[in-house]
Amino acid sequence: MPTYPGARYGPYGKLYGSLNCMARPRTFDEDQVVCAARDQFWATGYTATSLDDLTAATGLGRGSLYGAFGD
Repeated sequence: MPTYPGARYGPYGKLYGSLNCMARPRTFDEDQVVCAARDQFWATGYTATSLDDLTAATGLGRGSLYGAFGD
């Protein structure tokens, strides 16, 4: 079983907590995502656009949207 510096291990060697590793590099083009979101806002209006609408339009998950663009 590999060990990681700074990691915490519980009973039976189970890993707990985060590892402070670097995040994966983004595999999407931010400009394309912004354009898709803009088009969705234009189509349905700002107040009528839901997060589900944005995830469908951009192809990204909620976590990716928040991670890339914040709240």
